[in-house]
Amino acid sequence: MFWLAFAPLFLGIGQPPADVKIEVMVVGLYHMANPGLDVHNLKADDVLSPKRQKEIEALCMRLLEFRPTKIAVESPFPHKDAVEGNRVRKKKDYPQKYKEYLQGDLDVSRNEVYQVAFRLAKMAHLDRVQGIDEAGYYPYGKMKKFALENGLKELFTDGEKHGAEMMAEMQNRLSTNTVIEMLNYVNQPETLLKMHQSYLTMEAKLVADDNYLGPEILSEWYKRNLKIFANILRISQPNDRVVVFFGAGHAHILKQLIQDSPDMILVQPNEYLRGG
Repeated sequence: MFWLAFAPLFLGIGQPPADVKIEVMVVGLYHMANPGLDVHNLKADDVLSPKRQKEIEALCMRLLEFRPTKIAVESPFPHKDAVEGNRVRKKKDYPQKYKEYLQGDLDVSRNEVYQVAFRLAKMAHLDRVQGIDEAGYYPYGKMKKFALENGLKELFTDGEKHGAEMMAEMQNRLSTNTVIEMLNYVNQPETLLKMHQSYLTMEAKLVADDNYLGPEILSEWYKRNLKIFANILRISQPNDRVVVFFGAGHAHILKQLIQDSPDMILVQPNEYLRGG
């Protein structure tokens, strides 16, 4: 009886008023510098060409309408080397690089963080960008070996084929679209869902007897994104308007977490990217 009488009061504790929530826009990006680090890689044309530079400038002008107060990027929080399995993957300290960028001491880079995140942060007169990434564990080779040894070769092959088909579609769009049009497509909810579902149609099914290798690796993917979400909360204050620039494969989960959060309002980037 006590709980029932006071439940509305208790449920309201810790909940910020609606007008002081954090607005968060997640913008899924493609790799503009062709680092070749993913399983399936898009081959981007030269973003330093006058045509692409004009398009990226127009993109940032669109996103500036959101009036961002913070910009977060795919760099560790706090800056540290990312330990993945038995190897250490060095990551650039983008927050420090942004300071050099503002001072004009940075060589021109094709990397999407420099081209989009740094440019937008400077246009918004922000004194820093913030890293929110955490280390992940995704042993693709181990999963492939497991599939071959447990009669799941066809499942794995179908997953690879699905990934290659999605990448071919993006490659075709990049060759014919502006940067704004490309990112508008990439960030469509149905496109992000399709990317996300590839994990559920392959990794989630890599199971043999009592060995749940695929789901266990998939849980590491979810754990990484939950940590990234927690870092967004850590850098944010009520009434902030945060733009999160991250690889598009993360966007579906991050958006879902933001949408479900009582502290946040999810803003779709497509509102600013239509008619590119």
